[in-house]
Amino acid sequence: MKGKLTSLLLTLLFSGNLFAQGGSKISVGLNVGPRLIFGDRTKTGEKESLGLGGGIFMNFRILPFADLSLNVGLSQLRYTANANAPDGLGNNFTAVGTGDLTANFEIISKGMFRPYISLGGGAMVFRRGTSIDNGYAYFGGGGFRIHLNQNLALFLGSDYRLTTTDRLDGGAEEGTANDGFLSVNSGVVYSLGGGNMSEPNVIADERAPFYEVDDMGDYDTGNVATYTPADDVYGNGDQGKDMTEYVRLKSRLDELAADVDSREGEISKLRKKVKNSKGQLTEMERQAAGKGKTRLPRKKSMSGFSDIYQQALANMYNKDYTEAISLFRLLTQQFPNHSMASSCQYWVGQCYFEMKKYQEAATEFYKVLAFTKSLKKDDALFHLGKSYLQMGSGDRARESFLRLMKDYPGSEYTVEAKGYVARL
Repeated sequence: MKGKLTSLLLTLLFSGNLFAQGGSKISVGLNVGPRLIFGDRTKTGEKESLGLGGGIFMNFRILPFADLSLNVGLSQLRYTANANAPDGLGNNFTAVGTGDLTANFEIISKGMFRPYISLGGGAMVFRRGTSIDNGYAYFGGGGFRIHLNQNLALFLGSDYRLTTTDRLDGGAEEGTANDGFLSVNSGVVYSLGGGNMSEPNVIADERAPFYEVDDMGDYDTGNVATYTPADDVYGNGDQGKDMTEYVRLKSRLDELAADVDSREGEISKLRKKVKNSKGQLTEMERQAAGKGKTRLPRKKSMSGFSDIYQQALANMYNKDYTEAISLFRLLTQQFPNHSMASSCQYWVGQCYFEMKKYQEAATEFYKVLAFTKSLKKDDALFHLGKSYLQMGSGDRARESFLRLMKDYPGSEYTVEAKGYVARL
């Protein structure tokens, strides 16, 4: 018995299993590990040894913290037929084929280390010599997974299986209790689907969000305002003037930020202007948020990048997102090499985000990252992460926030990104 326990301990220390839930609800793989029979015919002095088993399986993620697993396996259960046989002789084995359904429940369903418990049952067919028999098994166990990335994880687990037969340990007649055996599993699994930050895959793992994203500072997605062709002016008064000035200032801010990237000699001066403009813009955003929806004058004619850009911004802040998207796309098509083309692409994603179309928003934010030079990459990464959170894809959101923190440590979004990472 002491040798048996030592063997099991060594197995637990050195066995490993690659396992993935990743970005897919389905994963497949194989496992292998030792098996140890527990029967009622064991006698003092009999030799006991470990058998070996393995199998293939398919997992189906049904809840953020639970999955079902279909398993097909083959095991060798070794036992001693003759207690008086010399060492190395008299050892026999029973070959057992199993088909199981297992439910795995994660105690911790986020992060890298995820312990779990499992319950299940299934049918089995076993053979001793030329004799073939069948029965059922019910089992429970547990273990842990260490997720390395979206597609691979380390796994170690075991379970004890109580069978409905007493014939596994070589007895020709039924004994006083049914047989059972201990399984320790290791292997490799591959997640079907999934994704990473190298391609714009925005399908969420689960649709339920982990928590509501704090959108303080973003624009309210209330009723969408629409333009009436017959109207030359939507409104007047202080609110209209304030919003017009807000749009003009925002347009100028983006132009100054683009100039910073292209004019090295004026970086210090322009950065100061950008900082001052951002301060004014923040104050105007606060005032605009307090006033709510404001109608803006609509220009009868537009020519050149700046005119169209300002009109697109005006549409967006007036919550006419469909018209804003149309104008921003027009700019990216007609001016693909413009220094502010990436800003236009970013605002397309922002419009979809405000419309709560988070999958489309994530796709558009991802396109911003393809630009060689862009001052909107940190903005895009931050809102890409928030889009993934709204879709329930916590792992991808965490990747976006970590990339933002690594590549743009001085970004205005870094502190908030750290907060989201700490909560995932």
